[in-house]
Amino acid sequence: MADGSESAAPAASSTDEFAAQKASIRDTAKWMATAYAVVAAVVIAGTPFSGLGMLDGTHLAITLVAGGISVICILIAINSILSILIGSYAFVSSLDQAAKDFIDTNAKDVLPVQFDRLDDFLANRTAVRNETVTLWRVLTTDQASPLSGEERQKVEANYQIYLDRSDEAERNVARIVSLAHLFLLRNRLAKIRRLLVLLTAVSVISLVVAVWAATSVKKTESGARFGELIGLPFRVG
Repeated sequence: MADGSESAAPAASSTDEFAAQKASIRDTAKWMATAYAVVAAVVIAGTPFSGLGMLDGTHLAITLVAGGISVICILIAINSILSILIGSYAFVSSLDQAAKDFIDTNAKDVLPVQFDRLDDFLANRTAVRNETVTLWRVLTTDQASPLSGEERQKVEANYQIYLDRSDEAERNVARIVSLAHLFLLRNRLAKIRRLLVLLTAVSVISLVVAVWAATSVKKTESGARFGELIGLPFRVG
């Protein structure tokens, strides 16, 4: 019977009414990933590391560590953004508590009219599915004492009732999962946005330190040469 009920549900739930919002979130993440990839390329290509061999041990260590931190922050940011683009599977049984609370808060707009909590709806769905399976087995399994014509008609009628209820429950589940998935994507993007602010700040500070360490020795040497030039005697006329 499970095959019968599941074969009817996909046709009814093939359209995701929240697909446009999810696509918008993924487009935002895509542009964010592109922007960070460009920043990473600029940082790697534009950082003045060509004279690392001229640095002393202290300045070399500072340059490498600070530059490494900057690059790592950018890579973490890109990876976090890509996690939204790649996405993950969403099932009603795997929703976290935040998503369940969101559904419960909006129960009047999401759940069937007789339910105020997602857990109550899921418990009823399980009971309906179990009863549908039981009736299907009665109809398809050879019994020690075969059903009479009247008994079989009654079981078939009950089976059709529960099959319709199961199909309706699956359509509701599809909408609940779709809405919860949108909620999870928005939550993840909000968390990543806060993380990106932190990573950007650390990356910029680290890059400034790396550039300072990589160029400070050169500036010192340039200043020393300038001082030597000033001290040279010269003649007028």
